[in-house]
Amino acid sequence: MANLGDWYMGANKDGNAISYTSPCSRGEGAHQYTIALYALSETPASLPKSSSLEVDYNIFMDALDTVEIIDRTTLEFLDTK
Repeated sequence: MANLGDWYMGANKDGNAISYTSPCSRGEGAHQYTIALYALSETPASLPKSSSLEVDYNIFMDALDTVEIIDRTTLEFLDTK
């Protein structure tokens, strides 16, 4: 389903597939996660025009420097196993 839409995806957190991988930590106990959401003025031109394993966190963050960030917010949640 991820390929059905007007968006492109980068590598998952493991860097081995074009997909979303939910946050997860090894071990027992509470784990806090923060997800950042950005509203951009446009799609950064430096990003590929299709889904790509080459887009990781650093490439994405560098691409954000090339466009106006209209707004940013975060979602925080606590996973208690």
